[in-house]
Amino acid sequence: MGKYEGYMICTDLDGTFTEQSPSGEDKAYVSKENIDAIEIFKAGGGIFTFSTGRRPWYIRENIFPFVTPNAPMITVNGASIYDHESDRILRSVFMPEDAHTAPLTVYEQFKDVLEEVYAVAETEEFCLSYEEENFEEKFRKIITLHDNWYKFVFRCIDEESTLKFQKFLRSKYSENCDLPRSWPTGQEILHITATKGARALELKKMFPSVHTLICVGDFENDISMLEVADRGYAVANAIEPVLKAADFITVANTEAAIAKIISKI
Repeated sequence: MGKYEGYMICTDLDGTFTEQSPSGEDKAYVSKENIDAIEIFKAGGGIFTFSTGRRPWYIRENIFPFVTPNAPMITVNGASIYDHESDRILRSVFMPEDAHTAPLTVYEQFKDVLEEVYAVAETEEFCLSYEEENFEEKFRKIITLHDNWYKFVFRCIDEESTLKFQKFLRSKYSENCDLPRSWPTGQEILHITATKGARALELKKMFPSVHTLICVGDFENDISMLEVADRGYAVANAIEPVLKAADFITVANTEAAIAKIISKI
């Protein structure tokens, strides 16, 4: 029996697992300490995977050159579970239809503080600037391209405006939508059950041998999985609500946080 059999690590990417490249390039970087520790963890029977707001193509292109998980991944902030080995989406949770018009509903009141909106479907995504001429008409055309949508991601001009925008969305959509921020100025709308926490529990059930689910995160969209984990870790650079939700606080993402967690098992 391997040292790490029965353990599953499910980690967020940006701000938790990855860090800025030492060369200064604007792309993901994973430290050698994390890479080596994860390979030892997998070789010892551990199950390692990601839980991220990113879509599968991003992970394949930017993260797989460093680390490949040995389990399906939680993608699109809990709206899907993707199996990279079979290249199949195992689980999809789509936004409720009454949220499909949200980018138009907020247009007049918030167009001065919103920079752009991403509409994310199962097979593609679209980005539309709020400064675009005929924004409303263009968005209406986009939304007809798919019957089902995973999420909308709004990028605001600053954090203060984002928090006000989030408060407004909660007054309109909190009954059937999850409304986390993924970074200080990034506000999302998903189905209320499209959370990292719900998908993390599903992943655990896929592997009956797992007795300890370890989840690691840094921002609002990670709180749900820290709450359901057997061991919920916040990196030291996490925001205050994440630090409070965690069972444990480890080092910052720039200090090989995943390697540090593995060393404690």
